[in-house]
Amino acid sequence: MTKKTSRTSRIAKAPRRFLRGSAAAASLIAGLFAAASALADDTALSSTALQTAAAPIALKPQVTVDSDLVHLGDLFHGEISKADVPIARAPAPGEQIELQAQWLWSVARAYGVAWHPRSTLETVTLTRDSYLLDAARLEDILLEGLARHGMDQASLAVQLDNPRFSQHLPTSVAGQLEMGQLNHDPRSGRFAADLRAPTEDGRMLRVAVSGRLLEIVEVPVLSRRVAPGEVIGARDVDWMSMQADRVAANVVTDPNDLIGTSPRRGLRPGQPVRISEVGEPVLVEKNQMVLLRVQTAAMQLTAQGRAMEDGARGETIRVINTKSSTIVTGTVTETGLVVVQPLNATIGQ
Repeated sequence: MTKKTSRTSRIAKAPRRFLRGSAAAASLIAGLFAAASALADDTALSSTALQTAAAPIALKPQVTVDSDLVHLGDLFHGEISKADVPIARAPAPGEQIELQAQWLWSVARAYGVAWHPRSTLETVTLTRDSYLLDAARLEDILLEGLARHGMDQASLAVQLDNPRFSQHLPTSVAGQLEMGQLNHDPRSGRFAADLRAPTEDGRMLRVAVSGRLLEIVEVPVLSRRVAPGEVIGARDVDWMSMQADRVAANVVTDPNDLIGTSPRRGLRPGQPVRISEVGEPVLVEKNQMVLLRVQTAAMQLTAQGRAMEDGARGETIRVINTKSSTIVTGTVTETGLVVVQPLNATIGQ
């Protein structure tokens, strides 16, 4: 009896030499050897107590579990009578540990598994499967939760305080996470939320997140490059989503303020358009030959002139009479046509 107690004591001390991995290994060690020691008290560690099987028992060098517990059958291939017996808690989701040969042999002997290592290099790499909650998935869950709170998720965007957010969670919570409590300040846009999901053991998993909720607006932009003098049509207008607080006061926000206008300079596609960058199409260009016309109820006079500046419909420009070299001012009404008021009409001299 003293001899059996001594062996059990040696087994209990062994894990510190035979496990490698993260800090989570400490809890795994305690669970494994508590179970191994308890069984060793009831099982004679002689060759007659080892399990006999039709096929040889083999070690599984790579093991992935997706629950909180590691079972004996997770470590070995073959017919094992106690395969479903839980022997320890698994590492944290997404973490990995390495089980060494001598430690594995101690477990096999304690549970009556007919296996022994062929060398000290035989190991088991034990990995806990996980559901990776990254920033993109987190934002989707938050937007769905905001919709349930009566907010229009189509006009909102989430800006996380930690844009590189990444957390490994148990696989059982995949598709189960929902936003619970939400604290939101409409003035600053700041929010703090609590995501929740039930776990396999009946506990409630919680993930705390914070950031800002941003108002999103649609701004009309050009779908192609438009050169000066070209007229912008309905097919040339596209849309771009922007944060409302980043839309300048001088940016065109109504597509009707673009359609039918012409750029003052070349405009690139996909960029917000400033009000000052577009205007009525230029019907008369500088140095262009135009027709000058004066019309009253009693008469109509015309003459040739040369525009001294560009002019859109309704704009007043200066024109030099090519015959008399007189400079007059008139209003652009059509392409190549400038109408001069009768009081200023000396165009025929």
